[in-house]
Amino acid sequence: MKTNKFLNSFIYFVLAFVIFAVEQATTLFVGVSQIWQILLLALVILLVCGATLYIAKRVGLLQGFKALGNSRALKTIFLGFLVLYLVKTLGGIVLVLEGVTNTGNQEIIESAGMHPLILTLFTAVVAPIVEETVFRGLLMGRVFNSQSVIGLLISSFLFGLIHVPTTIGAWILYGGMGLVLGWIYRKTEKLEYTIAIHFLNNALAVALMFVLTLLT
Repeated sequence: MKTNKFLNSFIYFVLAFVIFAVEQATTLFVGVSQIWQILLLALVILLVCGATLYIAKRVGLLQGFKALGNSRALKTIFLGFLVLYLVKTLGGIVLVLEGVTNTGNQEIIESAGMHPLILTLFTAVVAPIVEETVFRGLLMGRVFNSQSVIGLLISSFLFGLIHVPTTIGAWILYGGMGLVLGWIYRKTEKLEYTIAIHFLNNALAVALMFVLTLLT
């Protein structure tokens, strides 16, 4: 029995690694500039998202986004987004106290020279779907289980780690985001909720980035 459980956990870990590796492989081409290259990359990105959602559905992580169309879901998503914003604010304050104006992850994004379409897809579409499936769904929910505190901590740590934090503030920001999203998943066991919260967070960040770019 324990052998089967270990084997299943290992299979889910490998699956999580493969999905994340494929998603990261697409980032090697974010600097494309010709319109046909941009459109082709956008298509590949959407295919990766579609495949990730299909896998999540097949392994029982998704019930369908119709689950978001009720008052309880909307309340959970709103409160989750609010807590996430507060954690990010705390991380931002610590960054200022450390004398840092930007996180390493944000600097990478801003210096990558991505076309607005690719930037939007990667940040507001790919990241919420792939990262939530990998870190909350597969790692926390399947390698461990959705109620595991160890799974919550490890998945949150790894989530923070992939965002290349180099300061305490960055760790609070990204590790804290992982903890908030993981806690919501632990309480609801609905990956749709964390994907929606992650999407709102990233979509707002992209929108603000575009506004600031226009203003400057």
